[in-house]
Amino acid sequence: MLSAIDNSFSFYFLEIVDFIVLFVYHFLAYPVIFGRKFKFFC
Repeated sequence: MLSAIDNSFSFYFLEIVDFIVLFVYHFLAYPVIFGRKFKFFC
């Protein structure tokens, strides 16, 4: 029982971390990369 709770917790923890990484990537890294590309091409 304890291992099942631990597994579900680690699963949700990984989901949250994955969401945070995607959130940070899309709202910080994505505009920076494309901003540099657009500045380079313009």
